[in-house]
Amino acid sequence: SLATEFKRRGFDTVSFTSRILSLRGTKWFMIEKQLSENFDEVFHPGNTKEPLANPPGIDDRTLKKYFSKWLKNRIASGNRRPFYAQFYYWNAHYPFLNDTTRNNETTSRVEGMINTVDKSIENIFEVLNETNQLNQTMVVGSGDHGEVFENNDDKYL
Repeated sequence: SLATEFKRRGFDTVSFTSRILSLRGTKWFMIEKQLSENFDEVFHPGNTKEPLANPPGIDDRTLKKYFSKWLKNRIASGNRRPFYAQFYYWNAHYPFLNDTTRNNETTSRVEGMINTVDKSIENIFEVLNETNQLNQTMVVGSGDHGEVFENNDDKYL
């Protein structure tokens, strides 16, 4: 796993997921391993006790406070080792968490979901900037889907 490889190279590892880690015995069991195995720390609804907003997940945007606290504690302790932080956002999965704060601006649950995912990614950059870590951090994004959401150009997002 990525966590294993980063740890082997001296990185601290942490996983932030908005989905409950209860996938053993299902066809999705590998996702649970990818989100939790070989990490120094794992933040998920089971240990944060956040209320479910898009069962079986919490609002992705709430992961900001856990990342912020984790990073600030790390800095305060004088920890200067490099770190690998992984984020898994559940809002992008059916039935999608609509951004009700911008309801007048959204025309569909999919657009509302995209707003929540965009804000969640923005939150990572905000925390890195607030802690003066942005200029020394590489942020890599990936996804497990790229289906067309009513895109007239018939291209992936």
